[in-house]
Amino acid sequence: MTFEPTERQKEAITTIHCPVAVVAGAGSGKTRVLVERYLYLLDQGFSVEEIAAITFTKKAAQEMKERLLEARPELTARLEQAQISTIDSLCQRVVQEHPLQARIDPRFRVAEEWEARLLLAEVIEEVVRDAQPPGELGTPADACSLVQDLYEQMLRKGDLRFQRPFPGPLEEFPLTELEREVEQALRLRPTTARQEEALAELNEEWPYLRELLRMADDDLRLEAMEVLDKQFKRITGNLGKQIADLKDLIARAKGIIIEGRARIVLSYLGQVLERVHDLYTERKRLGGLVDFNDLERLTCELLQDPQVAADYPFKHIMVDEFQDTNPLQKRIVDAFTAQGALLFVVGDPKQSIYRFRGADVGVFLQTEQEVREVGRRIVLDTNFRSTPELINFCNQFFGKLLEGEAVGFEPSLGNKPAAAKPCVSILETPAEGLPMDEARELEAEQIALKIRELVDSGRWTSLRIFPSCSGP
Repeated sequence: MTFEPTERQKEAITTIHCPVAVVAGAGSGKTRVLVERYLYLLDQGFSVEEIAAITFTKKAAQEMKERLLEARPELTARLEQAQISTIDSLCQRVVQEHPLQARIDPRFRVAEEWEARLLLAEVIEEVVRDAQPPGELGTPADACSLVQDLYEQMLRKGDLRFQRPFPGPLEEFPLTELEREVEQALRLRPTTARQEEALAELNEEWPYLRELLRMADDDLRLEAMEVLDKQFKRITGNLGKQIADLKDLIARAKGIIIEGRARIVLSYLGQVLERVHDLYTERKRLGGLVDFNDLERLTCELLQDPQVAADYPFKHIMVDEFQDTNPLQKRIVDAFTAQGALLFVVGDPKQSIYRFRGADVGVFLQTEQEVREVGRRIVLDTNFRSTPELINFCNQFFGKLLEGEAVGFEPSLGNKPAAAKPCVSILETPAEGLPMDEARELEAEQIALKIRELVDSGRWTSLRIFPSCSGP
């Protein structure tokens, strides 16, 4: 069947003279647009070597190749050389073709994700075992979990600055000033029974509290200041205004202790992360392994070399699912565009669901703004998948829900005939007072039961679910 693009689709396909950012919601035909744009570029005289198409999954890359071959069977031989792949596959190509510049064994093997995580977990456990964590980090198992999370996040961002200097020396604990101000406050004359009671209790407790403050023990000092803070808060009115500076001093003294503890934790984490990175890197080197983070980091570094970048003379670079890109991957894409490649990104910030893997929807929003300044932003606003009833519901509900949010909301237009029957089921989950994890589990169970009910009824052959995005 002949493809008849909408005006917005046609614009996305044929705009090849400037960068383009396409906002494409579910069912808007973005895969077909990517395929047609690729074919249009070929028709305009570009070779497959001059076009890079980056997909989020290997399955999506294979689907794109199959659609291209279905449309143009004569492209079979040329597509063998085409760069249509995930960004990790592209990075693997760059590193494999430049092992000397990457300072890596050319016989390296890319570790499976489970394999890399297991090796990293073993290294972290070893390092934490040798460096007792501060009490603030909980058990050694808690510390290991935090270190692994931090390490993986920093690597996805391409940030290896594990130890960072503090802005200045830690302020000295104001013991003398604190003693003087408290003793002055205790000599004030109360004007109410409540003030009199608070000052009387403080006068009685002060000798003990002063001794706690004089001990260079953070826990004891915090205990003393909690008592002082609680008692002085009971003093209000004009007398309260007279001790306002003292209340601020107590808060500052508590802040100094808390900052000191934070610095201990941050120093510990910085040292442990650096040791983990060194040991993990060494273990991978001995095993001839690299992980996906290594591929992205090395590629980003390699592309800063003009001689390496010149080996990839892309004129056009197309990136699908750009809302699930991380900052390091954006720098890789930017390295190609810095060589003259025109950028074409497709994404939907509302569908960014891979934050746990380092994806940052802010990357899409930033790129979208950059493209606006020199190119075009195109919204694919026709939904070819859903009924008008469902589209109208989503437009009204999510338009209000996402109003004022950075991701924004673009209403969709329908393309199918009306169903003339209810198309939306609202399931309420009684989750008040439950922890988030339990609430989500209960919500998932309720959805599963509803699906089972619909399937068993025999009235439905396909279902689409829109999970809540406003809490449990």
